[in-house]
Amino acid sequence: MSTDKNLIDQFKSMSLDDRCSFLSEAAGSLNQIEMKSLVDKLQEEWGVSAAVMSAGPAAAPVAAEEEVEERAEYELFVKSFEKGSKLSIIKQLREIQEWGIQQAKAFADAVEAGTAQSLGSFKTEDAKNHQSALTKAGAVVELK
Repeated sequence: MSTDKNLIDQFKSMSLDDRCSFLSEAAGSLNQIEMKSLVDKLQEEWGVSAAVMSAGPAAAPVAAEEEVEERAEYELFVKSFEKGSKLSIIKQLREIQEWGIQQAKAFADAVEAGTAQSLGSFKTEDAKNHQSALTKAGAVVELK
């Protein structure tokens, strides 16, 4: 992405109040998808958390830390899977839970019958890795 250097120079020459007003107005003109993209970019480049930003000015830093701690784990639910992917799902279940074939098959059978099943709670990183592996195998997975 090329950025107009003149625009950046103009922005740098503004007062702090003018910069804040400009950014607020610009952010207010974004649709939800654009705003999500902006938040992701801020998180990636600056480590800014949307949870901290949405807490508002009256929130203490401790409250933001508590919110992060509350979401340190996610419960992983397998809601369904694509036809023909049952074997791949069973393989992933066995890897994730260290189950035997019968236990993994019983879990997959319950999901196939239309009952969403919980795999339990996992640390955030593990939950996302398991979600990705199961999704690649053909499952519909939800983190709660």
